Amino acid sequence: MLKIDMKKFNTGFTLIELLVVIAILGILVMIGLNNFVSSQRRSRDMRRKSDLRSISVALETYYADNNAYPTNTADGKINGCSGACTWGNQWKVSITIYMQKLSSDPISGHNYYYQADTTASHKWYQLYAYLENPQDPDISSTVVSKGLDCGGSTICNYGIASQNTTP
Repeated sequence: MLKIDMKKFNTGFTLIELLVVIAILGILVMIGLNNFVSSQRRSRDMRRKSDLRSISVALETYYADNNAYPTNTADGKINGCSGACTWGNQWKVSITIYMQKLSSDPISGHNYYYQADTTASHKWYQLYAYLENPQDPDISSTVVSKGLDCGGSTICNYGIASQNTTP
């Protein structure tokens, strides 16, 4: 009788084993990719918050120099750079440079939004941005309800204000 050596035929992986390994690798890649995208969003949101704090410091410096905050344009830009200041460019009034580069949103097409009330007896300003991470605890439903356009058809959902802002 012919005796077949089974060890010769049993040295590789079966198709099922290969498919299981590929599926497990795919799941691990998806988890890693999701964590990577989420961390990028959180990083951009931290930058937005930092940018608004920096702009706030410059606005307070402007107020100290002029006893008023600069006015805003209809589309939420700061007036005072020989017209509207463009996000990402220098903020200079006369010979005073308030910001070498007026911070801009890290995503192209998105903008910060500035509002000021220079007519009230107590002058105030508010700065707004759009945060990408929906779980961010600083997202405000009050800001969302204002419906301010932060660019790219997104509604601003985060804001900071001067000390004397009225609700």
